[in-house]
Amino acid sequence: MLGDEVLTYTAGVGWHEKESRAETEVHGALKAAYYDAYQAARSEINGREVQGGFDARA
Repeated sequence: MLGDEVLTYTAGVGWHEKESRAETEVHGALKAAYYDAYQAARSEINGREVQGGFDARA
């Protein structure tokens, strides 16, 4: 639910905020989109290195 604050209590830490299920789903989707974009960019960079004869690992 939007606007609700979810709290949890842990011994030794006390009360602290916890992500709601909706926030966790959104963060998961954002992480997946970022990872997919990263992998695509990485593949493109690796493809350029091989085609251009430049090996960044050397």
